[in-house]
Amino acid sequence: MKRIVYKFGGTSLADAQCVRRALDLIEKEVKAGQQVLTVVSALGGITNELIKLCDEAARGEKQAYVIRYEALVLRHETLIAELEIREEKTAVLAAVREIFRELRDKLDGLYLLREITPGAKDLILSCGERLSAVIVAAAVRESMGYGLHCDTRELILTDSRFSAANVDFTESNAKIRARVKDKDPVWIFTGFIAANEKGETTTLGRSGSDYTASILGAALSADAIVIWTDVDGVMTANPRICPEAFTLSRICYEDAMELSHFGAKVIFPPTMIPAMRAGIPIHIRNSFKPGNSGTVIAASGVYNNYPATGIASIENIFLLRIQGSGMIGQRGILARLFECLARYDINIILITQASSEHSICIAIEAAKTNIALHALKENYQLEISAGLIDEILPERDATILAVVGEKMRHTPGIAAAIFGALGNKGINVKVISQGSSERNISIVIDRKDEKAAINALHDALFRRRKKQALYLIGTGNVGSAFIGLLKDIPLQGLANSRKMFIDTAGISGGEVLRLLEKRGQKSNMDDFIAAMAADPSLRKICVDCSASAEIASRYAEILRKGISLVTANKIANAADMEYYRSLKQACRESGAHYRYETTVGAALPVISTIRDLLESGDTIFRIEAMVSGTLSYLFNSLDGDRRFSEIIRKARDLGYTEPDPRLDLKGMDVLRKGLILAREIGYDCEAADIRPPQLIPENLEAIADIEAFLSSLEQEDNAWRQRVQECAKTGKKLRYILQIGDGKVRICIDAVDAAHPFYHVSGTDNIVVVYSRRYAENPLIIRGAGAGGELTASGVLADVRAVMRMA
Repeated sequence: MKRIVYKFGGTSLADAQCVRRALDLIEKEVKAGQQVLTVVSALGGITNELIKLCDEAARGEKQAYVIRYEALVLRHETLIAELEIREEKTAVLAAVREIFRELRDKLDGLYLLREITPGAKDLILSCGERLSAVIVAAAVRESMGYGLHCDTRELILTDSRFSAANVDFTESNAKIRARVKDKDPVWIFTGFIAANEKGETTTLGRSGSDYTASILGAALSADAIVIWTDVDGVMTANPRICPEAFTLSRICYEDAMELSHFGAKVIFPPTMIPAMRAGIPIHIRNSFKPGNSGTVIAASGVYNNYPATGIASIENIFLLRIQGSGMIGQRGILARLFECLARYDINIILITQASSEHSICIAIEAAKTNIALHALKENYQLEISAGLIDEILPERDATILAVVGEKMRHTPGIAAAIFGALGNKGINVKVISQGSSERNISIVIDRKDEKAAINALHDALFRRRKKQALYLIGTGNVGSAFIGLLKDIPLQGLANSRKMFIDTAGISGGEVLRLLEKRGQKSNMDDFIAAMAADPSLRKICVDCSASAEIASRYAEILRKGISLVTANKIANAADMEYYRSLKQACRESGAHYRYETTVGAALPVISTIRDLLESGDTIFRIEAMVSGTLSYLFNSLDGDRRFSEIIRKARDLGYTEPDPRLDLKGMDVLRKGLILAREIGYDCEAADIRPPQLIPENLEAIADIEAFLSSLEQEDNAWRQRVQECAKTGKKLRYILQIGDGKVRICIDAVDAAHPFYHVSGTDNIVVVYSRRYAENPLIIRGAGAGGELTASGVLADVRAVMRMA
């Protein structure tokens, strides 16, 4: 008879439905001719409840622990009833109540003593698995007519290191082989628990039921060990942190041990050792999706195109640095360090030593910091007093990241990819460690950077081209022109202020607007964002061609969902600095891209050029610019003959102005662009710091109706004609100028002569003049048309294609 070990975790036994699902899986294997050795954890959440019971009883909180205890009794008795155990109902209830009586006696004892010993705590925690095994064994017999129950305290012998006992494999293997016979098709074992030579209950560590399964499987030469849990297998990273993480079909034992040591929660680290020695594959499967193949952990991993196997992390660790000139050349420094910490049962997670022997850095659990600090100061007291070793100080709030993979040993450039990815995100590395096996590169970073770092590393090491999905918000001048440019890129969604339309199959440009009007539903941005975020297999890009403040206020939310964003809408980047920073942070955390080239200069490469200068090491001292196509058109058209009001109407008809031209005439468009450029070169500035000159009086600004406003503009015609004519007499032209420098943003109307680069600007041209360390005497000038729906739409499309190339 073939033999397989099944282990069901707490979430896989959370309620009657879960237990029945486990029974079906067991019965399927039995019918296939397998002997199924089943290890069970406590019901979901029970171990945590038992810990709380210990704490409440030891603190003297009797009412609290009695209420919690009674809730546990009710939960287990309810499960027995829901499983409809009839033939053994009396016996199983009696067995469960006897375990609860023992538990209550122990709790009352703790209450009287007001303290808890490690041995007493292990005994209390053992109740979860014992209760679960009794109930599941009875359910198996009720369903299948057979099934033996075994308390593993009778089989697994350990030392007396309570809560993390060490197994005596020679004695344990002999007991297991003597007890378990081939003729019995189903066994139910308690996970997690064992006993010492005195018969006292010990435990194998949290999640020790995995270890129990491996011990049994190795002792009995099982064909496979299957860990049934609530995830699909071992993943490339924690999916709660990295949405792009995916399940690995197969990995080797060593990689699994490295990942589990550094925080991967799927499997208990010691589990691999017995199975690896016996050459037994471990399968990680999802009991809620039994059709999924999960992950196989075996002697060799799968060969794919990725240079690493996975990324794991341990957060909330502390660094302790021991350094000083007195350490150089001294023997026994490390030995004393290890001996000192071992006396206090402190585990060193990571250690590095400078080749000069001048410093040692260790990483430990935050909970052990005070003990470790006291122990080390006492251990090196003489050296510290003599000034040979500096004061030992902890560094808080750190996270260890580990990049793991057997192929890393044979792949040049892995370290460059890792540090390049972190450097591109501006993440500082505090400590670096690489073992001689080259299968693990560990780094320590600030805890606040953990999410951004994991996403950056995953993108660098596990990038997979995904199907693109494009969504558009806004169907005005720019949005309509953008749709017209979409020749080979379908839209999956479209929204404007009235309607929205989603089609996951994709809609071609020619029929988009017709379908929106015909089949669109009432626009709701919550629903639209939810639709964009729905399918994690797609790489989503949202394009905002609206001028909506409401849409701009949702940018951070969109980016945090991993949806890349391309915008021509200036409002978000010109909002307060706190919101601006939140957009950048959302990109760092999610890995989404954020492009906004067309917010300044339409299709002109203004922002990208500034970024290239800064990223190549240049320093920008000053920027002068005309960045409003509307105002360029206005001032270029004011020749003393044409009327001011006529020019504004014409600009609006040509699509050069904002939907409400007052935004341009009040200088708001230039103000926003000034903020965007200033922030791009590192200025912390707010809109309230800038006072743009307004081209219309306050009484016209207050007119609600736009048409009425345009008609009322005629009263300003004479004043502007006179102003332009006076300027022309001196050979100068009026220009609306943005100036950025010395940490400030200034906007003014100035008269310039023929020697000035702004004098010759024509039509809707924008011009940006950049003075930098490299371009000090002869500034860098970017000039071209800076207004118009189709022109801006072409810049938006260029940004979209740039994001697509980043896939």
